[in-house]
Amino acid sequence: PTALLDIAVRKEAPTIAGPVRMQAISCDGVTIQSPRATVDVALGAALDRWQGTAGLRTDRIAAPGIRLASLDGQIRFNGSPAHTEGDAQLRAETLQSDMVRGGAARFAGTWRVGAGRAIAAGRIEGRDLALAPATRQQLTSAARAAAGTPVAPLAGPLAQALATAAGNFSLIGEVALGTAAGQPLVTVRTLAMESRSGAAVRFGDGAGLELGERGGLRADGVLRFGGGGLPVGRIDLAQARPGAAVTGTARIARYAAGDASLALSPASFAFSPQAGWRLKTVATLTGPLGSAGRVEALRLPLDVRASGTRLSVDSSCVPASFQSLSLSGLRLRPASLTLCPADGALLRMEGGRLRGGIATNNVRLAGALGGSPLALSIGAVRWRHADLGFTLAQVAARIGRPDSVTRLNFGQLGGRVTNGAALVGTFADGAGQIGNVPLLLSGAGGDWRFANGALALTGALKVADAAADPR
Repeated sequence: PTALLDIAVRKEAPTIAGPVRMQAISCDGVTIQSPRATVDVALGAALDRWQGTAGLRTDRIAAPGIRLASLDGQIRFNGSPAHTEGDAQLRAETLQSDMVRGGAARFAGTWRVGAGRAIAAGRIEGRDLALAPATRQQLTSAARAAAGTPVAPLAGPLAQALATAAGNFSLIGEVALGTAAGQPLVTVRTLAMESRSGAAVRFGDGAGLELGERGGLRADGVLRFGGGGLPVGRIDLAQARPGAAVTGTARIARYAAGDASLALSPASFAFSPQAGWRLKTVATLTGPLGSAGRVEALRLPLDVRASGTRLSVDSSCVPASFQSLSLSGLRLRPASLTLCPADGALLRMEGGRLRGGIATNNVRLAGALGGSPLALSIGAVRWRHADLGFTLAQVAARIGRPDSVTRLNFGQLGGRVTNGAALVGTFADGAGQIGNVPLLLSGAGGDWRFANGALALTGALKVADAAADPR
């Protein structure tokens, strides 16, 4: 180290002023290159008081997970052996971390050290920030899991809007950072993120967020978001006491993209580190089914639970309805169903894989198959997300106009949705009659395929004359 200091004593009280320079400082994984300071310190006669200023400047700073090109600023202080406090104006250039990269970051506020505690509180600013490219790529990649579902046209634009917003944004907030009893403490009073894409997220209007207190998480305030392709909404957070579950209500405006839309009723939620998340709302969804289908106004109550990498939707039966549903030439009119979970929930995500399924009984549906009227009753339905497969039991279909109805009954019918949006599967215990043809079909079993409005069957069956008298 090099110090060119002017040391003087006035009325038994020393003063120290001048520049101090070092080549580098390294401690506990933190390295500071070329730190220098211009100090102006006044000490008490008994060396039991001190006050002054320090103008700081460094070159590169490196710590685990974070790097700065430089740091400069001004610090004022006043204190004693019991505690020291003051204010600071600091500016960091070219922030690089595992999560965030960007240009300048600033802090302006006060600080205090003493009695086993250290805290700095004030205003932080970050300009020209961006999430790391790998993190932004994860946002867009997550949307691919929705391919082929009604939410796919929504998931893609939403993920892209998030990734674009995360590519260049500014951050301004009122925060406090410190330690208490050897543990880190973070308090966020207000925080605002604004992106060049037009997206904005703001938090405030409450006691704020606190992390690190002995009572655990503390959350109280309002989060608002929207713009730049994001849905518009607000989330109200409340908490009875530190460490208790955080509860609240999320209100999100109807979100539409492409030929799909999603509307959510005000959603109530609760969160705790021990139990994870729980959210309850009612969703109304319109969107495509694969490449040859569509659902209109699918209404479904949602009870979502998440903990760690696991997520489940509706672990008990719920009432559902839709205004219309079409799939490869099949069109169904409005219907209401009671949907029950198969494999633990209507939908489950574990390790990035889609699981769960749907079970319902005594289904009655009406619509059209191709250009012919259709009435369909099913004793039991089971759907599996993992392989897009389904099984039907006690199926009775009536196809055609009253003067020429085709009757088809199957004891068992199974199938799956293929990548080409066709339906393929097997059938057993089939019976029926085709229109007015005087032949009775029974004992049918084999394979079936439905694509582009055409149904193809292969297999074996028995045929009997429907006429009462032998011919």
